[in-house]
Amino acid sequence: MSYEKILRHYLRKEVQEEIVEWCRGRWIAFHCETFDEKGRRIFIRYHPKTKKPLKLDSLEEFERVFRDLSYIKPRAIYATINQYRVIEKEDDVFSLDNVFSTLPTWDIDSKLSDWKATIEIARVIRDILLKYGVEKSVYFKWSGNGMHVHLHQFAISREITAKKHPLDIAFAIVEFIRLKIERELYEIKRKYEVKQLKVENKIDVRRVFTAPLSIHRELDVVAVCMKSDDLENFDTSWIELDGFRHNTTWREFKEGEADELALKAYETIGGCPYIGGRYRRKRKTKKVEDMISKIIKKFGWGS
Repeated sequence: MSYEKILRHYLRKEVQEEIVEWCRGRWIAFHCETFDEKGRRIFIRYHPKTKKPLKLDSLEEFERVFRDLSYIKPRAIYATINQYRVIEKEDDVFSLDNVFSTLPTWDIDSKLSDWKATIEIARVIRDILLKYGVEKSVYFKWSGNGMHVHLHQFAISREITAKKHPLDIAFAIVEFIRLKIERELYEIKRKYEVKQLKVENKIDVRRVFTAPLSIHRELDVVAVCMKSDDLENFDTSWIELDGFRHNTTWREFKEGEADELALKAYETIGGCPYIGGRYRRKRKTKKVEDMISKIIKKFGWGS
């Protein structure tokens, strides 16, 4: 795909508006068309001149950043799960005190050809969240080869995040649900005969996820958002660059809808045990790998 076509996509006002709305208050990163000396796409998180963390808080800033980075040809856009009170210098994006919300996200790692299996495990996550009273605040984003399941950050009330750090709450929620779907995940992998299907908890202070309507770093497809009902009708035509289908109601949420889940998850799991790859506290639970192994042995799934 020519870079002119990529630029035409990002020049669309509706594309810019969706990206800015999702990225506002977050630390931004880009994968670029230009490769480094090791043959890898350049991945950039800081402005090359000012050295400040990149951000996209307005349409004007969107245009300015793309203009400033035009020499390396930005392609894929990412943003942190954390939203910050201020982003002006490097210390701001590493200060936990500067974080005011964190987006709980289940990362479904798969392949585009296995999209039916991906959708099925996404429905499993949706249905378990529904059991905990979470319905209006969940949205799903096809990201290229797999899917991100997002729980809107403000579905957790400020009353909860004032007592427990939002990063800790997000980690606990994702891990709590992730452990509950291991059996279904195993059965789906067996049903569709797929190997590369994982649901991962990647909650961390530096973690970024693909922005809605971003082009994938390698595939010529667009990241599109869906709500729960859309999962029943999705097919890969929805992510085509020239005819993508994107649900703008990902913005909708019900404040406090996830409070009960947040408290239960934190009580069971505890907070995020590591920051920037370094452990900061002991887990409340056993190692996930040990727990999964015990469950598999108990039910004889591996036999």
